[in-house]
Amino acid sequence: MITDLKIGAARRLEPRETAPSIEDPLRLKRLCLGDVAALQALIDAYWRPLLNYAARILDDRDAAEDTVQDGFIRLWERRREWEPNAPARVILYTIVRNLALNGRKSVKLRNRSDVRLRVPRPTAPTAPEDALQADELDAAMRAAIDALPPRRREVLLLAKFDGLSRNEIAELLGIAPQTIANHLALALAELRDALRPFLAP
Repeated sequence: MITDLKIGAARRLEPRETAPSIEDPLRLKRLCLGDVAALQALIDAYWRPLLNYAARILDDRDAAEDTVQDGFIRLWERRREWEPNAPARVILYTIVRNLALNGRKSVKLRNRSDVRLRVPRPTAPTAPEDALQADELDAAMRAAIDALPPRRREVLLLAKFDGLSRNEIAELLGIAPQTIANHLALALAELRDALRPFLAP
């Protein structure tokens, strides 16, 4: 049963590279045949990145955890429907995206930023000016990303913070890879312009 899976253990894993594992096609084939161990392997590999992704959409960590758990349950319940050679990561991101967007609509969350990024900062600032500058950069980064058109913002976050490839994003969002490339180029150009005061001359 899926309730016996070690989802709690997956939550405690350290953040990991989100690139798809070369074992994913085999795991999906085994999952389609009812192998619970294959599902556990996918939970271990993708719990953390999916949680971060859902949290950006929902702006609520607890709701994001519920959404990701529901996503894995749905993956398992519909295991006979999946194409065994399909990319497991894209299937999971699609499921979680749809659940999160539906959840956001159903609870009528306020229309506010769905982005909570952490800009690296010095662990021990040497002067108050350093801490102030880090805070200003953090706020400027958030504002710049918030100001992007919704689709462009989503593409940027999927590419730069979730590590999905252009083809994976294209499949997830149902648009052409070249359109993804265009969104990324425009988003990065807009961020560079917005953050120009913080960039070295």
